[in-house]
This record gives sequence, structure tokens and C-alpha cells, in this order.
Amino acid sequence: MIWLWAFLLLLNNVYGQSMLGLTFSAYSGVSGVMTNPGFLTGSKVFLDINIAGAASHIANDMYYVPASEHFLRQLIRLDTSAMNDGEFKYNRNFTYFDNTSDKFFYGNVRILGPAVMIQAGKHAFAVSTFFRSANSANNVPYEIPIIMYEEIRYQPYHNTNFIETNYSFVSLTWTEVALSYAYNVYDRYDTRFTLGITAKGLFGHEGGYVSVKNADFVIQDKKNIQFNNLNAEIGYALPVDYD
Repeated sequence: MIWLWAFLLLLNNVYGQSMLGLTFSAYSGVSGVMTNPGFLTGSKVFLDINIAGAASHIANDMYYVPASEHFLRQLIRLDTSAMNDGEFKYNRNFTYFDNTSDKFFYGNVRILGPAVMIQAGKHAFAVSTFFRSANSANNVPYEIPIIMYEEIRYQPYHNTNFIETNYSFVSLTWTEVALSYAYNVYDRYDTRFTLGITAKGLFGHEGGYVSVKNADFVIQDKKNIQFNNLNAEIGYALPVDYD
């Protein structure tokens, strides 16, 4: 118990498991493979056919939704009635953290396509398809989320020299076709030991990254940014014939 408390005290951030309703239900069926293929034999359904399902998870300290805007209808509502300097200005129901700390972002989208699961005694089999997208940003300078939100027309940052180092952005999108199998090695009374395995075929759609070693820039006005120095690597790939 002492070791457990010591471990908890060392943790800086703890995030709860996402997709609870899809993967941890006693009736999760084929959705359980998203967390552990061993869950297949623990489902109370012997046959499960999935048409479509989805889950999304975002963790960041760039943006947040104020308590007054927590309803789903308000979050997705766009109001283009207002004009700003001749351009449409969308009504955004989120805002940014206004401080000078470096930021991070992680977003994960998982869409479960056609899938089927069947149990036969101690055995369970599943075939599933997924579309997935993962995006992350690390050590992002505080002004970048604000500029993304306010655009470079943000006057408090005009004629300000920013010098930033060592931050990055990464994006991946792919499709998975998975074959899963689970077997109850031991199942007696209140004890069960299950082995599960999943084999996947991965088909990439896009991948990219930006790694900035050093950026020295000045936002001159609402239309111009002057870069005094930029040391960065940028990579992007698409499954196309580049010839």
C-alpha cells in the first residue's frame, strides 16, 4: 500500500480511460477489441454485428469550452451572419487559455466500420474495420494557439518579436482491417484466464510532421509576418503516385 501511495504522488497528470460505453460494457461485443481482444469471451452476446460506431478523445491545454457553452447544440452551432473586415467570422463556442505556459494537444478519432463477432464455447472470433486519425503537438509556444484563434489581426501581438525553440506537430490517418481471436484457458467459478490476439493490416492515408528547432518572427500587422530566422523540418506523405 505504501508503494501504491508513493506511485500516485509521483504522477503529474492522470487521464481517465476513453470509450467506456463502447468497450467496457458487458454487452460490448465486437467493440471490445478496441481495448483488448480478450474481452470477446466476456461479452454476454454470442453474436454481434456492427454497422458503424465512433469515439473521439481530445486532451489539451490550448482551448476549452466555457461552462455556459457545454450543450452539444451550442458547440456545433456556426453563426456566419457577422462580417469582420469583409470576411465571415464564425461564432466559436470555445476559447483559449490566456497564459504564457507551453502547450500540448492530443486528439484521437476512431471510427468502427462493418464488423462481426461470434462466440463458440471457449472460443471467440471477430473481424473488424477501423478508420483512425491521431494528431499531437508538443511544447507549443503559448502565442501560437492564440494566433490560430484570433488570427494575425490580433493587435496585442503586432510588432512583437517572438523567439521560440523546439516544438512539433504530428498527424497520422489510416485504416485498419483486424482479425481477432480469444480463448478461455481457465474458466471456473469466479476466476477466468483468457488469451486474446489481434492481427491487423494497416493502410495509410496521410502522415505529416513539423519539427521546429528555432523560430524568430515578428507579426507586423494583420496581413504580414516577418521571419528573421526559421530552422525547421516539414514532412508530408500521401499514398499517391508522385511521378
